[in-house]
Amino acid sequence: MGMWIKRMQTAAFVPGAPQGSTSTHKLTFRKRIRLFTDDRRVEGTTMAVVLIYFVFIMLDFIVPEMYFSAGLEGQVTKSYKQFTIRWMRTFWFIDLTFLSFFLIEIGVRVYAWGWQYMKDILNLIDFVIVAVSFAMLWVTLEYTLEGGEDTALGSVLALLRVFRIVRIFRLIIILNKFRRTREAAAIIRLKTKYRRQGSPVEKVLDILQGLKRKSDLNAERDNLSFMMDVIVSGDLYTVSVSAASQGNEAYSTFLLDGGAKGGTRQTGLVGGTGALLANVVAGTGAQLKRSPTAGKRNSVREPKPSDPSPEKSLVATSRTMSKPAEGNQPGRFNFSPEFTWLEEMLFSSDVQTVLEKTSSWEFDVFELDRATSKHPMVILMLHFVKAFNLDRELPINCNNLVRYLLKIEEGYKNVPFHNYVHAADVTHGTAYFMVQAAVTSHISPFDFFCMALGAAIHDFEHPGYNNAFLVASKDPIAILYNDSSVLENFHISSSWRLMLRDEFNPFEGFSNEQYNEARATMVYAILGTDMKFHFDHLTKFKTRVSAGAFVEPDRKDVRLLLAMCMHSADVSNPAKGWDLSSEWAVRVMEEFFQQGENEAQLGLPVSPFMDRARTDIGKCQAGFISILIKPFFEEWIGFLGDSNKHILTNILSNIKTWSDQGEGALGDRAGELHTAPPPVSRKS
Repeated sequence: MGMWIKRMQTAAFVPGAPQGSTSTHKLTFRKRIRLFTDDRRVEGTTMAVVLIYFVFIMLDFIVPEMYFSAGLEGQVTKSYKQFTIRWMRTFWFIDLTFLSFFLIEIGVRVYAWGWQYMKDILNLIDFVIVAVSFAMLWVTLEYTLEGGEDTALGSVLALLRVFRIVRIFRLIIILNKFRRTREAAAIIRLKTKYRRQGSPVEKVLDILQGLKRKSDLNAERDNLSFMMDVIVSGDLYTVSVSAASQGNEAYSTFLLDGGAKGGTRQTGLVGGTGALLANVVAGTGAQLKRSPTAGKRNSVREPKPSDPSPEKSLVATSRTMSKPAEGNQPGRFNFSPEFTWLEEMLFSSDVQTVLEKTSSWEFDVFELDRATSKHPMVILMLHFVKAFNLDRELPINCNNLVRYLLKIEEGYKNVPFHNYVHAADVTHGTAYFMVQAAVTSHISPFDFFCMALGAAIHDFEHPGYNNAFLVASKDPIAILYNDSSVLENFHISSSWRLMLRDEFNPFEGFSNEQYNEARATMVYAILGTDMKFHFDHLTKFKTRVSAGAFVEPDRKDVRLLLAMCMHSADVSNPAKGWDLSSEWAVRVMEEFFQQGENEAQLGLPVSPFMDRARTDIGKCQAGFISILIKPFFEEWIGFLGDSNKHILTNILSNIKTWSDQGEGALGDRAGELHTAPPPVSRKS
């Protein structure tokens, strides 16, 4: 103790100061004591004292009870009574020592923090109990030291019973102290770990701890403690599902199960970029800067000595979008004869008429599906390749790209919502968000191509059931991916296995560095479509925006921005006008109900909003949009700019329609949804 007092008086540690330096000349004696009491070694000693005292109190409970119970049965011997008396005398001095220590500790803390310390109700109760216990020691002193005369036994036993009641309260306080010291120890352990790893988190915790020690306000100290607890727990970006769902138990279950993965979504292009994409169609729109690797057709290879370093190679792929020269009309593809039909379809007047509308937020992917004879994904991807001159900027093997996309399109199952039309819709939406002014200045032709392709494959071979169902039914896919982002991992893996075949590899002409970066970016973005991470990603995005990270973003921030583009497109159905939004709502509810019927057949609990007979479609949609979609797009559109505010107008309008009219807004289609169709096989 003397060593610590000396240390306290001579070299109080200030977090954040260089090691070996001191700032004691700036600290008052009271603040030095404050720093001393919060020192990790003092906290550790206090924790050890509390644990030892806890053991002694438990022993003091046991020994007298043995004595009393034995006395009631007439089994008390003289030697046993003498042993008990000796124990009581010994414990009296032990108790005096510990209680004196605790009184001194409380006194020091009161001096260090002032009477604010006593405003904490637990600290106040702790002081009262310690003081009462200390007084009780002196009340029982005469009986304890004189050996416990039988004439005084009754009154003393009554006092001891009262003493025990006080001790019970004291135990509660001790346990609370133990919990607090454990929390402090957890922070210390984490700081030690981060210090070994050289992590910035250790410095952050030191700074927060220093601010907490210097603060005189309990509320401020509580806020700083909360911040440190969140950092230690690793839940910095976690949002409370129950809070987000506003106490709605059904929505809490829905979100926790990841059921929102099947929720209403919509995609499209934001209004502010309408003119931009319209100009692209006319040959004057946004284009990406020419890549140094443009026109090369060498296959994926190991870097040669003359190749740029991996770091420089990736920088080269990060050039931003620019406008092409006036009158630059999209040319024809150099397709092999097997794909001439596809090129003729792409440049046909009917298809071009539909593609001219890609600049609209209300772009109708169903119209494109009809015009392209069920090839909207391939046609849309080729349209973007030509519109942005990607085949000039990047070494794309267009024959391989077409083969791959046709296979991907074919691999989407015939389910109501998660089908190839939805994939084309998300491809369109992702591309639209990427050409927003707030995004386009930070991305390259390489990024655009990777993300458009990633959107096309993001739900490949989706079975029409969500992650929660696959896990509950012990589906082989869930077993394979250990119940973690099951579908998202499955979509990536199954589509990428197809890509490994030479004739289907759209990255055949790319370098190894480009291929690796493409895979890393696409995997990150597709995993981000798991609704389990919806609030996590939103919180991370808000944090990075607040920090100004997107003024000059590094590669990690660019990936986050790209993932936001894809996720926004994936969940943007309610942000469209009513005609498109309601069409997707009908489709997703049908897919929900089919899952509910399969859950019932398997004897599983029917998931929230998936009971065909009982679900109120209007409430389901209004709640989903209000809880998940509206907060997300408020942040996203706030970042993209005022030119996109009509998207929020659509969202508010759709919430009002669902809330006011309920499922009646769907007309006869609501009744059709509530009418069970023939049983659907899980493999269909």
